[in-house]
Amino acid sequence: MYSYDFRVTSYPFRLYSGKNALDKLPDEVERNHARRAFIVCGRTVSRKTPLISNLRQLLGEQLAGVFDEIDKDTSRSSVTRAAEAAREVRADLVIGVGAGSVIQGARIVTILLAEKHPVEQLVTQYPEHGPAISPKLAAGAGWTTGLACVINCECELSRVAPGAVLITKMAGPALSQILPRVSGVVAELGGSTSHLASLARERGIPMVLGVAHATTRIPEGSMVSVDGVSGVVRWMPSELQAPQPVRMI
Repeated sequence: MYSYDFRVTSYPFRLYSGKNALDKLPDEVERNHARRAFIVCGRTVSRKTPLISNLRQLLGEQLAGVFDEIDKDTSRSSVTRAAEAAREVRADLVIGVGAGSVIQGARIVTILLAEKHPVEQLVTQYPEHGPAISPKLAAGAGWTTGLACVINCECELSRVAPGAVLITKMAGPALSQILPRVSGVVAELGGSTSHLASLARERGIPMVLGVAHATTRIPEGSMVSVDGVSGVVRWMPSELQAPQPVRMI
């Protein structure tokens, strides 16, 4: 028999297991102060199992609607229609019931519900000459607040203080050496599927990529809030009282 010492760090979550685990769902909906939950799933779960019917009875008036046409490839058409259906019933909580495609689809639905821009402006862009740019999809989970440390080249990494929020142009591999020191990362360029983004998710470090002109708009030493779930970055210079949003394109 082998034994291994290891540590797992992740964004906080609650896991229920057992025969009556679903009975906890109404309590979780209530804990999130939701009144109009919306279920997203595929046809197999909805039409070949009693699961959705059971959830309808379990949630009662807490359930505002169900969209059961998320396909196996999480197509743009299916998630767009799901978001429209959720918006129509004024959903305030999205529940994904299914496997990978459905969970991914549910996440996209929540993004579309929160955004006013067309989906074309939210998806990862692939310029002909240059790295992929993810305007809105978050790279690292969780959220954090800290003082901004703006760097323009790798030669400045040594001045990044512990707990700082790193503001940089490119989220390249060289930044992996300082990830244990920072509380969050904001970058103008980079992809959510990059190695650095994967490391950030593993360590639970909030990271948002594709923030236009971040190194010039976010002042050194300003207080920065990074939401790696929704992809929102806000900063507050010392002379201001309210956080100022950074527009991401």
